[in-house]
Formats: sequence, structure tokens, C-alpha cells
Amino acid sequence: MPESCIAFGCTNRRRKGSGISFHRLPLCNAALLNKWLANISRDSFEPTTHHVICSEHFQKEDYVRGMHPRDDVATVYHELLPGAVPSVFPSHPSHKQKQTKKRPPPKSRLPPAKLRLTDLESFSKTYNVLEEHGYCASPNLVEEKLKETKQQLHEARNELRVVKQKVKRQGAKIGNLLQAVKDQSLINEGQLDLLKLNFGESAFLLFENELKAKDTDKHGHRYSEELKQFAVTLHFYSAQAYDFLRQYLHLPHPRTIRHWSAALNCSPGFQTEVIEHLKNKVSGEPFQKHCTLMFDAMALKKEVVYDPKNGNYGGFVDCGNILPSDSDSLATEALVFMAVGLTSNWKFPVAYYLVDHLPGAIQAEIVRQLISILTEAGLVVHGVVCDGSYANQNTSSLLGCSVTPTGLKHFFPHPTNPNEKVYFIFDTCHLIKLIRNCFATYGTIYHQEKPIMWSYIEKLHEVQQKDNLNLANKVKAKHVLWQQHKMNVKLAVQALSSSVADAIDFLRDDLHLPQFSGSEKTTEFIRIVDKLFDFMNSRSPHAKGYKQPMRLTNLTGRKKWLMETKEYLGELKDATGQPLTKCRRKTAWVGFMVTIESVTEICHNLLTNSQPAHYVCTFKMSQDHLESFFSRIRRRGGWNNNPNCLQFKWALRAILQKNSIMPSKSANISIDEPENALFIQRKPASVRKVNESMQKFANLLHEPSEFHDHILHYIAGYVSKHVMEHCKCTKCCIALHNQNAHDGVNDHSYCADGTHACFTKRKDRGGLRKARDDVFKIVKTTDNVFRWVPLGITYQYFNSKLFHSFLIFAYTAEPYM
Repeated sequence: MPESCIAFGCTNRRRKGSGISFHRLPLCNAALLNKWLANISRDSFEPTTHHVICSEHFQKEDYVRGMHPRDDVATVYHELLPGAVPSVFPSHPSHKQKQTKKRPPPKSRLPPAKLRLTDLESFSKTYNVLEEHGYCASPNLVEEKLKETKQQLHEARNELRVVKQKVKRQGAKIGNLLQAVKDQSLINEGQLDLLKLNFGESAFLLFENELKAKDTDKHGHRYSEELKQFAVTLHFYSAQAYDFLRQYLHLPHPRTIRHWSAALNCSPGFQTEVIEHLKNKVSGEPFQKHCTLMFDAMALKKEVVYDPKNGNYGGFVDCGNILPSDSDSLATEALVFMAVGLTSNWKFPVAYYLVDHLPGAIQAEIVRQLISILTEAGLVVHGVVCDGSYANQNTSSLLGCSVTPTGLKHFFPHPTNPNEKVYFIFDTCHLIKLIRNCFATYGTIYHQEKPIMWSYIEKLHEVQQKDNLNLANKVKAKHVLWQQHKMNVKLAVQALSSSVADAIDFLRDDLHLPQFSGSEKTTEFIRIVDKLFDFMNSRSPHAKGYKQPMRLTNLTGRKKWLMETKEYLGELKDATGQPLTKCRRKTAWVGFMVTIESVTEICHNLLTNSQPAHYVCTFKMSQDHLESFFSRIRRRGGWNNNPNCLQFKWALRAILQKNSIMPSKSANISIDEPENALFIQRKPASVRKVNESMQKFANLLHEPSEFHDHILHYIAGYVSKHVMEHCKCTKCCIALHNQNAHDGVNDHSYCADGTHACFTKRKDRGGLRKARDDVFKIVKTTDNVFRWVPLGITYQYFNSKLFHSFLIFAYTAEPYM
């Protein structure tokens, strides 16, 4: 363990070649030790034999220096004098520094002589030379400095010679080792361990496989489970890429991969292999038995295809054992049923059917049979999840539920145990899309005779578009033109988010814009919908606020708020005074009322049973898991959005194997699974020439809106926070930190009085950084530069010398503030 200096504030440690010597404390000499400790001046310090102090705390006069002749090479040595005491402590606090008074020089007793101006100038020049070059005053000091420099040079040359010899020996040794490995064609266990430490797990897996393949025949080679997973995943993405890679690596033949999956039947109907796997899984770990059953349909290409393995034609309607196959009707969609664990991370497709718009009665019968089969396998099905289509509403009614607003019933009896309840849940993401569509289509809905208007969101977009800056929200043209993106959940959630409500409140209450007057009920509605979606879409046990999962500690409070929200949704009316729960677009409102009841009951049961769960993530009760599965199916064969029946079957069989296939990032879901991918980022297209449209856009940048400085202050706070996270200088971090008290840096602050900080205060939930006035000025100046520079640059100049033009403009332009 390297020794370090015990002096206050000294960071020197014993290192080879540092040129600093270390001295132990004179524990045997009590008088001298007391002098050392008095100068070191450390409170409650008890010296030991391990404590040392470096040579930088001694005067040069405390050492004796000399040279020893050794092998015709002079060796420099310096030793500490016996009575030397450390006296140089520049890092001591001011109150511990010794205050030495300098004795003034003796006054001259000669009468002042009269000096001419030329003599005064000559004397001044001579004095300045002596003051700047004091080494000329004494030749002894120069000679001593020269000797010391020569000694340092000699030591450096000796050290350099030793290092060169060391590097030469290491190079020769490495060359010998590489030659030995090449000659013997083997690597021992120690070297394998070293490779494991220096290579990634995947790279070492391939390396180890290549070593084993050199000593075995291609027909006798055995592959590890990890390599099988890698091969199956790569072959799923692209068979051609897999064949190309086999030219350089020892990988299983594609026929071998097909042989591995031949054990999986994957015919339409119940997937017996999957159900058997779940049975074994639950028997070993009983806490994983809680699950939900969800179903949804995926569109298929309507065509007849030949199956070479079975020697028959496919593509027709096939419902397994539920109904006999129909050789006259072609299948248009695959109805998939999936079981998803509520208290663990597993999800498996347990059945699928090739159908052509299956009626609700048959869907209800399939649900009953699947719940019975899963129950026999040891699982506990708490609920059934689907979207809010009319066929699914009919299915829920046939199962025993009721979605009528006057007599809501959110559960049906268990098929094998009528005393137990199975709850019906409508997908939250689908419901939030329906709410957005209904709200935007009607334009105005009412609560307690007060309007809730979609036009406020459109006006917010217009105000933000004029300034090309957003009030910390995501609203853009695609959110307002929602008809072109009806199926996009992300746009629906962003349009009805609390950040939009904050922006509207800021424009109404702080800037007093007349076009936003009377928007209180609209922002209240948006916040309720956003909070409801967060409650129904909790994903992580570490989340905070509304996004944290259901726990026993917050169950009572959340259940109370959800019941109040259910009543709020029932009180909403359209322009004619009819409740929205009875209008033509009632699915969204009634569906949320059913879902609220079901989710709260399931969470209560899981958190209060004999083996209670610590938390329940409500994301487990959404259809995103099925959407992720459909995205994996489409990824087979180069993003085939409309596979035929045979392609669907083969893709399902490949997915059921152990693999690392990921859904699309652009799918209508949020991916919560880890992914390791290599990619090459596409270069952006060339910047277009500055034309009339860009000139018009640039002219808009010269006219900042009323809230422009508020947005810049919000951005300045983010800049301060980002710089403080990466800055290691304590003084700089203190300077960036906004303090209300006077700190000597700024005489006054334009931000502390709230002139430009109103929006930041409204958005602050306890984690935003308030920017100082000087940071705000820098951000505002930068914004002005970016607003003015693009007006005077051409296509080539804009593309190649953009940053240089910013600098020129910043240095030559008139100040803005």
C-alpha cells in the first residue's frame, strides 16, 4: 500500500520516480517529535511508525547533498539533517499559518541628493533589471542552481535508460509468448481466464467455439446453449446473413436449426408445449402462478400457401379443436391468446387460431377453456385483457360481465370454481386513444355545465409555432392533425399530458393571453386523464409519483382517487347534454370505468392474500405484451407487415425457442426489454439551400413571443444542471448554483424576482434547477446568435463553416442586453 504525506492538504504519495523523498517521524526523540507535531499542527493526531512526511515541507538547508562514485557513474544522494524540523506548509489554513513580520530596511542617514531627470530614468532602468533578474546579483546562487540542475538531468537520464531497457525486455518477452502460442497451437486455462476478462461475453463465446471446432469434426461438434440462442436469433433476422457468417465462423447448419424447432408443433389451437412448460415453472416457484390472460388479433395475408413439410395447402380458417377446419374460407387474421405473469417477468402465447372475424360467442368459449386449462396447470388467472372493440364487448357480455353504464359488472364467475371471480379489463392504451378521438371529434364536452375544449390545445400549438419554442411539452402539428395518426398511442398520451395543462395555465394565469381565458376545466380534465393513465401504466418498482406501482401503503389512497375519477367520467356530457357514457362513442368512458374497478380489485387481492406481493405493476394488465409479440412476428423476413398463415406459424415456432429477438422500436408500444445491437448511423442528408421558405422561417425567429424569455430561463436551468453534473470544480459549481442570498458574484438578479422564472416555478416539482442571471444572459445571447446568423450565409457556408460564422457574429455584433 503506497504511503502518503500526513501534512494538511498535501496529496503526495510514495511513487517510483517522483523525485520526492519521505521521512518517518522521530518517535525515539521526544523533544524533536514535539517540534515536528507543533509545526504539522493536526488536531487529535497520534503518530505511529507508518506515518511519513514528504520532502516538500522542509527547507533546502535542512538537507545535506553529495555524490558517491559507483561503477564510474556518480550517484547523487541527499539526506535530512539530524535536527531538521518541517516548516513549509503552504496548504495550512490561514489561522494556522505563522505570521512572520518582515523587518523594514534601515533608513538612510545621508541628506537627499538632488537627482536630474536623466539620472532618475537610468536608476529606474537599472533597478528594474536587478528586480526582474535577481540571479545576477550573486554568482554563488547561480552556481548552486547550475549544480542542482545538472544533478536532476543526470537522474532523469538514468531513469530514462532504465525504462528503455524495461520496455525492450517486455517486447522481447511478448514476442516469445506469441511465438510459443503459434508453435504449440494451444491456450491454457490461465490465458482463457485472461481472455474472459478482456473480451465481452458474446465475443468470448464465439472465440471459445472456434477453439473447440479446430479439434473436432463438423459432424461431432457440440454447441452450447448460449451459442444455440445466438444462432437461432441471427437466423430469425436474416437467413442470408446467417449463411454469409457461416463462411467465417463454425455455426450450426440451417437444417440443424430447423431440426431443433421440429419438436414444437405450433399448429393452430392450444400450445401444449407452452402450457407444459408453464406447469413445470409454477410447480417449482409457486409465487409465479398469478397471471392475466389477454387476446388480440393480427392481420394476415389472405392467400393459399403450400406446406412442404406436411404436404398440404394452408391459409384457410383453422380454429383447432374448437371448430372443424373450413376449407372454403381463407383466414384474414390470427387470434392470439397470451398469458402474462403479474408477480414475475414471463409471458407466453398459449393459443392461436386462424380466423376470419371470429364471433364473440366462440371467443367467450375459448376464454373459458383456456382459463380451465391454465388452472389445471397450477396457474391462477385473475383477469382477461382485450381492447374495446364491439366484438370484445360482446364477448364480455357472454362471459357474464355488463358494460352498460346503468348496471356495470366488471367480473364473471370462474369456469371451474364459480365462487371465484375473473375480472375483465379493457386495454388502457386503446382507451386513451378513444378518449382523444372522442374529445377531438366533439370539440367541446361539458362537466358541471362548464366547457372542456379541444381548441385550447390547437391554440397552444399555434402560439408555440410562432416562436418555434415549446413550453416544455411535446405538442406539434401531428398532435393537432390527429386524424392522420389515429393508432399512435404516444401522440394521444402526449396531447393529454400534464405538461400541456401546465403550458395552458401559464399562458392564461401568468401571461394573461385572452385566447386562453376560461380554460380551467380543460386543464383539469387533461390532468385527470394523465394521472389516470400513469396509475394504469406503472412499470418500474423504483418509479416515483403517480408512476409508482400499487403497494399496500398507497392502495387505500389510490383506490379512493380512482373511484372519484370513475364518478367524474360518468358526469361528462356532450353538447346536447347527453352523458358520454350513453353516446355513440361511449366505449372509452365506460371501458375506463370497468377497468378501474377490475384493476383495483386485482391489486387488492394480490397485496392482501396469504402470500402477499410487495408491489403490483399495472403495466402487466395492458395489451403491450401482445403488441410486442406481434412486432416480433412482423420482424421475421424483413419487416413483413402482412405475413401469410404459414409464415406466422414458422415465426411463432422460432420465437418460442430461446432467443433474443427484439420488437421494433417504431412499434406502437414502449419497449421495456434490454437490447444489445450494433448499428451504423445513417449520415444526414445535405442541408438545403436557403430559399424563400427558409427566409420566411428566419424572419419568424426575429419576433420572439411573450413567453420567449420564460422558455430561455427554463433552458438555462437545464444548462446549469447539466454543467454541474459534469463539472469537477467546486468553485464553478457554487457559482452556477442559484442562491437567493447575496454571494458577492452578482449585485442583483433579474431571475430571482420571478420576472422570467414564472414558467420554471410552475413546472418545478422539486427537481428543477433555477438559473442564475449570468447563465440566463449567456443562453439569451446564444439564442440571439442562432436567430440572426442563418440570414446571411449561403448553402456552402452554412454546410461547412457554420460554427465559425457563429463565432464571427458573436464577436462583431452589437450587444443585445
